[in-house]
Amino acid sequence: MKLMCFMMTVAAVVITACNGSAGGWSAKATDTIGVVTGEGGELPLPVMPSGITDPTERADYLMAHFWDAMDFADGRLCRDTAFMEQNFVNFIQLHHYGTTDGSHAAMRRLLDAAVTSESALAMIRYVAERYLNDPESPMRDERTWTVFLEELLATDELSEDDRLRPAAQLATARKNSPGTVAADFSYVTRDGRRQTLHGAPAARRTLLLFYDPSCEHCEEEITALRDNDMLGMLVSGGALRVLAVCAEEDRALWERTKSDLPADWTVAYDVSGILQKELYALPAMPTIYVLDSDNTVVLKDPRMDVLYGWIADEASGL
Repeated sequence: MKLMCFMMTVAAVVITACNGSAGGWSAKATDTIGVVTGEGGELPLPVMPSGITDPTERADYLMAHFWDAMDFADGRLCRDTAFMEQNFVNFIQLHHYGTTDGSHAAMRRLLDAAVTSESALAMIRYVAERYLNDPESPMRDERTWTVFLEELLATDELSEDDRLRPAAQLATARKNSPGTVAADFSYVTRDGRRQTLHGAPAARRTLLLFYDPSCEHCEEEITALRDNDMLGMLVSGGALRVLAVCAEEDRALWERTKSDLPADWTVAYDVSGILQKELYALPAMPTIYVLDSDNTVVLKDPRMDVLYGWIADEASGL
C-alpha cells in the first residue's frame, strides 16, 4: 500500500508541472509521502523547479535529489533497516521514469553521500543487492542493478578487496544482457538430434528456458506456461519457439522426464557445459531468456509478471 501511494504521487509529480521553487522541500510532498522518522519512515520528495516541465527531465530531477534530505552522518538512521529499505524501494521506482544518464547521476550522488559513513555504504549495498538482484525480489531490475554496480566500482573510496564481489556481480549482470547476441551452445533434443542455438531453424522469437527436472518451482512455472493460452497461440502459430534446456548433470533424470514437457516445445539437454563454462547467468531455476530472430536477447531472466506482459503484447499483435 505504501509503495502504491508513493508511485501515484510520483506519477503526479512527474507528469504534472508544479509551481514550486527550486531547492528546499515541499510541505505538500512531505504530508503525502512521509517524513524522516526512522522505523520505516519516508523521505519527502524535493520541490520540483517550475522551469522543468518535461516528464523525463522531472523524473531525472527527482532521482538526483531524492536523498538530499537524508543525513548520512546520522548512524541511527543509516542502521535503520526498515527506514533504508523503504526509501531505497521508493528511490529505485523513480528509475523507471527517467533516463539511463539520470540513473547514473542519481546513483553517483547517492554513493558520494553514503561513502562518508561506513555503516551507510554497507546498508546501501545491502538493500541494493536485496531489492535489485535477489531472484526472489519482486523489484528485481538488472538494468538498475548494473547502474548501481558501475557507479559503486567508480567510487574511489572502495578498497581493492571491497571491489572483488561487485566486479564479479557486474560481469554476471553484463553477460547475455538485452541487446547482445546470446551465447551459443550445443544441445541434444529429446528425439536424439544434436543442434546448436545459433544453428537451429530461425524463429521470429525464442523463449529459452533453462530448467532442472528435479526442481518443484520449475515444474510450477512450466505448468503455468503450458497452460497459458496466449503462449500456446504464439507457439502453434509459429510466432514463438519454446526451447527448454536442462543444464544439470543428471542426464538420466532428464531422459526419464523429457516427455512430460509439451509436445510442441523443443526439449533439450545441454552438451556444452553451460554451467561449468558459465555461459549464462542462472541464479535460480527456471531462468528464462527471450531472443529475437537473430538470437539477440530481448528479455533476460524477467520477472514472471514482465514475461506474461510480453506474451500478451506479442499475442495481441497476431
